[in-house]
This record gives sequence, structure tokens and C-alpha cells, in this order.
Amino acid sequence: MLPADTDRAWCRFPYKLSWDGTGWQPRDTSQGEFDYNPFAYDVGTLGRVLCTEYQHLTPQIPMLAPFLDRMVTRNIPVRFNAMEALRFFEAFVVGIPDKVMNLKYASGPDAGYDTCDRWEGLPPDFIKKWEDYREPPIAFSTSVLRWICSFDRMCYIVPPLIPPKVIGPFAPLIVELSTKYFIQWYFEILLNNLRLGMKAFEDVRL
Repeated sequence: MLPADTDRAWCRFPYKLSWDGTGWQPRDTSQGEFDYNPFAYDVGTLGRVLCTEYQHLTPQIPMLAPFLDRMVTRNIPVRFNAMEALRFFEAFVVGIPDKVMNLKYASGPDAGYDTCDRWEGLPPDFIKKWEDYREPPIAFSTSVLRWICSFDRMCYIVPPLIPPKVIGPFAPLIVELSTKYFIQWYFEILLNNLRLGMKAFEDVRL
């Protein structure tokens, strides 16, 4: 248990602890992160569950789009905390007509929570009003990082936690810079191995 005065905005756990759970976790540590915010992670986990169950209902309940996107956004500093998510939900749920709430809906397609476009088909004026809440598509660089970190060996390469002295307001910046240098180092190793392989191949030909 954490102390009651724990600052939830800057609390961090080692990334390996994020592997424990039900399998509904967000992908907050899938890009080579050293640590994660357990409170934001919990909100992301609930958001992923809600996306699985209800994201296909945005045509009937448009406010689900900004609500769910902000619960699972990859931009963790702007992700809802638990209280913000509850307040947002309570604010929009009262405006849903009873006839919509009382309808029975079929289960939605098996769409990924981080790839589904929950805004598809919504009115342009609604999208414009809530565009700040819209989650952008997954960047190519993020996909590359996820691919690199998908190999089992990565759990032995990525350090388990950044030094405690940098846990604080500058931790996200240090994590970002450390990850960039790590990826640069990793690709340098790959390129060096490729060069050695090509040289060995040329030597054999000669």
C-alpha cells in the first residue's frame, strides 16, 4: 500500500509490474518505458474494458467517443484521472434520452481499443467541438518501438527503473530521452551486425 500523501501525478512503478493483471491493460509500457504511473494505468485499464464493451455505440451515444478516447489516450499526462473520468461521465450520461438507454444493443465487432476510430460517422460539428479529446492514429514510430519491444529479450535489456533521484517533474523527459538513446544504440548494433555480415559474405565470395 502507498502512503496516503502519495502524489498520484508523479508516482511511478517499475515497468515489469505492469505485466501483472487480467490482460486488459493499456499499452503504457509497450514502447520501452522504464516505469509507469499506476493510477493512470488503472484508468487506462478500465477504459480498455469500456472500449471493448461500448465503443461500437458511439453512433447512438456520441459522447462516448471523447470519454473513451480520453480514458485510453497514449498521452498519459492528459489522460483522465479517476475523478475526472467519473465527473465527465456523470455530466454527459444525464443527457442521454431514456429511449436510448433502455434499448438492447448487440455486441460490437472485435476492434482494438487503440486502433478503432470511435469518431467515424459522427456529425462534423460534434467532432469539431470535441476535437481536442480525439486520439490520433498510432504513429509509425510508436509501432516500430512496439515491434522492437515485443521480443522476449527486451525485458533483459530495458532497465527495470530509472534512478529514484529523477522520479519527479522531470522524470517523463528523462524517460523519453533515455528511450531515444536506447533505440539509437539498439539500431547501431543492428546496423553494425549487418555490416559485419555483409563483410563476411564478401570475404567468402573472394
